Amino acid sequence: MLAPSLLMPEVVGAIARRTHPALGEEAHSLLAELPNLHLIPVDNELAGRAAGLAARLQLRGADAVYLAVAEWLDLPLVTWDGALRERGPVVVAVSTPTEALETP
Repeated sequence: MLAPSLLMPEVVGAIARRTHPALGEEAHSLLAELPNLHLIPVDNELAGRAAGLAARLQLRGADAVYLAVAEWLDLPLVTWDGALRERGPVVVAVSTPTEALETP
């Protein structure tokens, strides 16, 4: 799985806010140990790509970063996010995790 490095604070923060800070820290440790998770650094080039997509497609900043990674690597985007599923297909193929698992 490829994702922008932004994935770490987004997931950890979401878990900590909805549960307890200690569970957020535990989630961080578990994510860091996932052998098939490859994080893409958000450098100036990727940030610029994301900014262009955010403006063109009227996306939230973080959503635009995920879409920019998929576009840059010419890969489909797998997400449950409604705005990305609605607007992302003008850039890359987009599916939900369920749909991605059903694809042969």
